[in-house]
Amino acid sequence: MKSNTMLTLSVKDGIANNDYPISSKRIELEAPKLNSKLPTKVIVVGEDISYSYENGLVKINRNNQRDSNNLVKLNSLSKSKCYFLYDNYSDQPQNINVNMKSIITLLDGRDIEKKN
Repeated sequence: MKSNTMLTLSVKDGIANNDYPISSKRIELEAPKLNSKLPTKVIVVGEDISYSYENGLVKINRNNQRDSNNLVKLNSLSKSKCYFLYDNYSDQPQNINVNMKSIITLLDGRDIEKKN
């Protein structure tokens, strides 16, 4: 029987106090390595998002589309879960660091970028 490993990461992002309405958000994070190996598969779950995983980089996108009354949701806060699946097993404790950046586009077209 083959053993695999799954790592779960919770991601919360947004603008504090919803000070500005947004038109879109993009989060880019480097997939964490386990025993020097990248995950074989990544699954991201969240509300109104799309995502991709390529070459060790996970991109999570959320668009804040205008409704039929030309209004947008003011809530810029969102949560998602990233599941990283590895084809190797480790029962040893490891320090995992994740490099991430968030790019938020405001309704006026300005971009705000933050890196950790």
